[in-house]
Amino acid sequence: MGLEGRAEALVEGLWARLAALPPPPSPRPRVAFLEWLDPPYLGGHWVREVVEAAGGAYLGPEAGAPSRRVPP
Repeated sequence: MGLEGRAEALVEGLWARLAALPPPPSPRPRVAFLEWLDPPYLGGHWVREVVEAAGGAYLGPEAGAPSRRVPP
């Protein structure tokens, strides 16, 4: 499609916006993200990165790991 240049500029702009975010609070608020309630599942995959980018400390699986079931 010939849009590689536009795509690269978009990605660079997004990385620059992330780098410009203020530093997270100290201590970081602890966050649990439930993606399912019955049975309860902690969100995996990309959830940790989103929570950390927002300044939180995620209590769920490591980045890239699948979601996991947890006891109620």
